[in-house]
Amino acid sequence: TVKGLMAGTFAPSMSLYLSQHGMSYAYCGVGELGWGYVLASFFVCWIVADLFEFSYHYLGHSVSWMWQVHRHHHRFYNPSPFSVIADEPVDQFVRAMPMLLFPLVAPVNMDLLFSLFGVFFYAYGVYLHWGYEFESIDA
Repeated sequence: TVKGLMAGTFAPSMSLYLSQHGMSYAYCGVGELGWGYVLASFFVCWIVADLFEFSYHYLGHSVSWMWQVHRHHHRFYNPSPFSVIADEPVDQFVRAMPMLLFPLVAPVNMDLLFSLFGVFFYAYGVYLHWGYEFESIDA
């Protein structure tokens, strides 16, 4: 929905705005921190964001008031790649928050952060929800 789109893009948009106005640690390119830092920050961002996503999703199933928000994600009776983004605006907003919070806490390459979320959370999420599994990639 439009509300979900707005909620899910607020944090990344705000992150870009803050980076352009020097109000965060976000940067583009390799920068003076070097490739080692970019590689290390990839793994740190991946692990922390995945732990955040796992915890939020777990709470969405185990806490009754959070289930009332999250349950709409499970309205598809058959697996569908659309269920990856079929979240209520609150879910979309919270799940995108690491894209705003990470650059406020530590230097983060924005190209890396956006690619990480695009590939590891959205593209892989589509694979997890599409109802087909490759033998080589276990969902």
